[in-house]
Amino acid sequence: MDDWPEESLGSLVSFEYGSALREDARSGSGYGVFGSNGIVGHHCKALVTGPGIIVGRKGSVGKLHWSEDDYWPIDTTYWVRPIVELDSRWMFEALRTAGLESLDSSTGVPGLNRNDAYERRVRVPSLEEQRRIAEILDAVGDAIRSSERVIAKLELTRLGLREHFCAIPDPSAARTKLAELTERIVDCPHSTPDYQSHGVLVARTMHIKNGRFLEANASRVPESTYRDRVTRMTPAAGDVILTREAPVGEAFAIPSGMRICLGQRVVLIRPGPNLLGEFLVELIYSSQGQEAIRRLMAGTTNPHLNVDDIRCLLFEVPSLDEQRRALGALDALSARIEAESGKLEKLSRIRRGVAADLLSGRVRTVAA
Repeated sequence: MDDWPEESLGSLVSFEYGSALREDARSGSGYGVFGSNGIVGHHCKALVTGPGIIVGRKGSVGKLHWSEDDYWPIDTTYWVRPIVELDSRWMFEALRTAGLESLDSSTGVPGLNRNDAYERRVRVPSLEEQRRIAEILDAVGDAIRSSERVIAKLELTRLGLREHFCAIPDPSAARTKLAELTERIVDCPHSTPDYQSHGVLVARTMHIKNGRFLEANASRVPESTYRDRVTRMTPAAGDVILTREAPVGEAFAIPSGMRICLGQRVVLIRPGPNLLGEFLVELIYSSQGQEAIRRLMAGTTNPHLNVDDIRCLLFEVPSLDEQRRALGALDALSARIEAESGKLEKLSRIRRGVAADLLSGRVRTVAA
């Protein structure tokens, strides 16, 4: 590491301004058009010869993007022009360690002053070692992207399978109100508890997403508050908690062993003998469920459902055996997604550690 000189970014690269390209002026195909958050469209012409680096200038300050091909950076970005001989992939990785995201110099819309960026310093290995570092990090990056593609395919497969099991085989057939499929539907207490970091879980709308309760981020209440909030019905395993406002239509089934009470703008649903709570959640997120919710909210300026609306949601529900079969298949896919997500998280941690070691010079590469 001692033989790597420390250089300012301004001695290595120039941040060049992108050029405005209105959305209605873009052809819609061809080269990538980059904004500060990434690709925002395509155009038949490119402004810059790729491959290259794009840096967020306005909005997403310092956010980095890579284009393998020629590209058009718009006026909310800089594009990076080397002024000495560098490996561009190494430069991209070095910029990720430079802390550009912290250089917001504006008082209104976040903005990056390139002169501030030029003062950041990085250690610069030889061109040969730059290339070896980039190859190693790209190899780990390829494994990460492969894992991401696997997860995306599994998620699409699961969505398709949900639609298959929740589809309405006969659109002309009568559907059943949710009130007739459930034992009880209970609204939340119309009061805001004093939240704390320990105690019994509280189901708040921001912690219910995509069929899951985000327990790690959840609020809690004291035991006495919990008892006050479950007087009408104590949530039990298999019950469903549904958000009725801000946002509408997020839900999860309470797992075994979870003690929880209702926050605000949620309802507690206890399924009847012919409906499984986990399957009701799948129904809610399916096209059938989302369409039922949209019909009840039609014409409202403030999207919400009241308890009577929820009782009137119409569903066509398969037999219990079919529900169990559906949940078995969906749970198997969920398990594969969770396993692949764990692999992705591990790869991401490895990449961060390897990048820190290689880019700092703590670990040196060896020529083949």
